Amino acid sequence: MKKYAPYLLMAGVLFFAYFPVLTGYYLHTDDYFWSKWGNFPPHDVLRFMTMTGRPLTGLLYACSVFVGQLAGMNVFRFLSVLNLCAAACLLFRWLCFYKCDRWFSSFLSAAIFTLPPFQVYVAFLSTAPDGLAVTLSILALVLVHRADTRSAPTFYNLAATLLLVMAFALYQHGACFYLTLLCVPLLMEKDPGSVVFWRKIFVCLCVFALATLLYYLPWRWWLEWAAIPSNLTGHDGRVFVTDFSQRWQWFMQVPFIEASNFWNINPVPVVSYVFMGFVATVLLCRLIIQKTWGSDLLRYFFLLALIPGSFFISLLSSAPPPAYRTYPALSVILLLAGILPLVFVEKTKYRLSLAGLTCLLMIVGACWAHRTVENYFAIPDSKEIRYIIQSIKDAQQNGQADFSGVAIVMINHPVAPGARNEIGEPSSAHGPNIRPIVMTALNELGIKKEVRVFDCYLNTVNLYWEEYGMVFNGLSLSSATVYPQDHTIIIDMNKMG
Repeated sequence: MKKYAPYLLMAGVLFFAYFPVLTGYYLHTDDYFWSKWGNFPPHDVLRFMTMTGRPLTGLLYACSVFVGQLAGMNVFRFLSVLNLCAAACLLFRWLCFYKCDRWFSSFLSAAIFTLPPFQVYVAFLSTAPDGLAVTLSILALVLVHRADTRSAPTFYNLAATLLLVMAFALYQHGACFYLTLLCVPLLMEKDPGSVVFWRKIFVCLCVFALATLLYYLPWRWWLEWAAIPSNLTGHDGRVFVTDFSQRWQWFMQVPFIEASNFWNINPVPVVSYVFMGFVATVLLCRLIIQKTWGSDLLRYFFLLALIPGSFFISLLSSAPPPAYRTYPALSVILLLAGILPLVFVEKTKYRLSLAGLTCLLMIVGACWAHRTVENYFAIPDSKEIRYIIQSIKDAQQNGQADFSGVAIVMINHPVAPGARNEIGEPSSAHGPNIRPIVMTALNELGIKKEVRVFDCYLNTVNLYWEEYGMVFNGLSLSSATVYPQDHTIIIDMNKMG
C-alpha cells in the first residue's frame, strides 16, 4: 500500500480540485457547438479540425453522440480528470528518474496539474483533447529515456515519435510539453559537463524535430491539396509571424505575465518580476556553491532557451490567441524553473522542509483550482443553460406552446465574477453557439420539433436578427440576417438574475 500512496494522493488531490465540474450541469461556450446538439455532420467537423491541424480532436468530438442528456457530459469531464491523473503519475515517474524524493515528486506533480491550463482542460470539454496531448507527450519522453536501457532503442524512439505526432494532431501546444520536461534533467543532472548527458538531450531533441516534421509536412500538403484558402487567421499552418520584435514584446507582456502568475487568473506584472528575480537569485547561488561555472552556465542558457521554445507554436503563428489553454508547457516550465533549482542541498532537514513547502503549494493550488472551476465554469454556465430552459418552459405555459422559433438576446456582460480569456467567458455571448445551446435546452425539455434559432443584440432585437446555418466557409459558419419573426420565443439573457 505504501508503494501506491503517492499515486492515490495525486488522484485524490485532482478529484478534489475538479469536483465542482464533475457534478455540474453545464457545457461551456464551444462545447455546445461541437456536441451532438450542434448537429454538424462528422465529416464537416473532421474537415474543420484538420484545417486547424487537429484531426484527432475532430474524431474525439464525435464521441458526444453517445450522450443522451446534458448531465451525461460529466462522464467526459470525469475521463478528463482521469487523464490528468495519468499525466501526473507519468510526471511523478519522470521526476523520480532524476532522484527527486518520492513525496516531493508527488506533491509537485499534483500541484502542476491544478494550474489554469489544466483547469480549462477539465472544465471546458472542447479542450479535453488538449490534455490528452500533454499525457502523450510525457509518455513519449519517458520512452526516449527508456530507450537507452533497452536492447532495441530504435523501436522506443520510433514509438515516442509516433506518440508525439499524435499529440500534435490533438493539440500542438500540448505536444510542446515534451520540451518543458527537458528542464528536469537540465536542473537535476549531477554532471552537466558529461558527453553522455548532452547526447541524451540531443536524442530527445532529434525525436521532437522528427515528430514535428512528420506532423507538419502532411498537414501542409493536405491544406494545399484540399485548396484551403489561406485566411484561417492564427490557425493556418502556412502563414507565420512577420514582425518578430513585436511578437517577442507580446510574449513578455501577455503570455509570460499570465503564465508566471500561475494560479492567479487576474495577473499582476510585479508578481512575474519578483518570480524572475527569485529564480535568478537561486540559480546564482547554485553557481556559487557548486563552483561548476562552465557546465552550469551552459545548461542554464539552454534552460533559458527552452522557456520561449516551449511556446514556439504561438511565437511562430500569424495571430495567436492569448488563451490559457495554450499555456501548459509555458506555465509548467516556469514553475519547475522556480522549484527544481532549490533541490541541490543533500541535508535531510532541508529536503523535508522543501517537501513540506511543496505540499503546501499543492494544497493551495488544489483549493484555488476548486474555487476557479466552480466560480468561473460550473456556476455561471449552469445558470445560463438553466435560464434558457426555464424561459422556454415559462413561454409554453404562457400561451406560446406553438412556437416555431427561439431568439436569444446575447448577453453583454460576464456571468462569472469576471472573464479571463476563455475562463469565465459567457456561453451565450457568441452567435454561432446560440443554436446548439437552444437545441440542448429543447432536448432537456423533451421537445423534438424543429425550430429556427436566432440571435441578436439588445439594440437590434426589434430591428433584425441573425440566423446561423450549417455550412462552413473555411473556419466561419454561414449566416443570414432576417427580420423579427412571429411565433418566436424571445429570451433576453441580460435579464438573467
